[in-house]
Order: sequence, then C-alpha cells, then structure tokens
Amino acid sequence: MKAITLHQPYAHLVAMSVMGVVASSWGSDYHGPIAIHAAKHRRANENIRVGEWQFAGKTQLLWTLDLNDDAGHAFSRDLHDTFGMVLAVSNETHVVPIVSASAKRSSSVWREDGKLYWAPPWRNMATAMDITSRLPYGDFSEGRYAWIFTDVEPIDPVPAKGHPWVWEWESEE
Repeated sequence: MKAITLHQPYAHLVAMSVMGVVASSWGSDYHGPIAIHAAKHRRANENIRVGEWQFAGKTQLLWTLDLNDDAGHAFSRDLHDTFGMVLAVSNETHVVPIVSASAKRSSSVWREDGKLYWAPPWRNMATAMDITSRLPYGDFSEGRYAWIFTDVEPIDPVPAKGHPWVWEWESEE
C-alpha cells in the first residue's frame, strides 16, 4: 500500500478525521488509498505541548495535542507513542493544485473572499465545498498543493520507517 509521512500533529489530526486537508509544497499524481504515517521526529508546532510525568520513579516526556471538538470542548490527545507509526488509512486520496480564484476549476482548491474552497471532481463548481476551517493548519497559497484525505479509518499504530514523498508500506497483516 502507498503511504505518506506527515509531521505531528497533522498525522494525528488526519487519523482522527479532524483535518482532512493538508497543504504541501509538492504534489503527486497518486489517487487512491494511502496509509498515514507520523514522522519519527517532531517539528516545532505551538499545538503540541511537552510535559513531564512520573512513572515508576522515572521522568517521562508526555507529548499532547490540545484540540477543541465540534462542540468547542477542549481535550488533549497523547501523542508520545505515535511518532514513527502508521496511524490510519485514507481510502480515497486526492492531490490537487491550489490556484487563484480566477483559475478555479473542478479538482482544485482556491481562496476567495477570505475563504478556502475545494471543487471535487464529482461535484460541479456551483457546489464547491467550503473548507475554510483548514486555513489555520497550513500554507494554502497559490502554487502549492492540497492533499485531501477522505474516508479515513484509524488503525492500531504500527511502527514503520517513513520516507519523503509517497512511498510503499508493507503492512504485516
């Protein structure tokens, strides 16, 4: 199965179906199922807190992601055991260019009037999806790419060595 490595917290957000669109500087012709892998190393991000906790007399680092659910309730997810793991499978993946509003077309993402839109290939332009809620999670400027993950199924984390770009992951199942 094909896989993509994302830094935390993005891999976890995609696995939890909190965020289905990730902005990237590179695109791909790939379309189809893809495993979501969390990079082994942490990238600086203000959404990840590092705390300490005591267990059996040893100090451990505790990585948590602070989020709000759809109802606005705050909660945290423990991320410390997810670095270097495959966390989910997206059964459908689209990689589309981010274009200017004047160049919008089916299978593209664009910004217009302060909002972010996506026109999936199976919908007409008049029914483009408003994905503005994804703006805080990445650089959606023209010339970049949007990776759109749909029908995401979390799995029990599986250790794997990640790679840049799209790579081949061999599940042990």
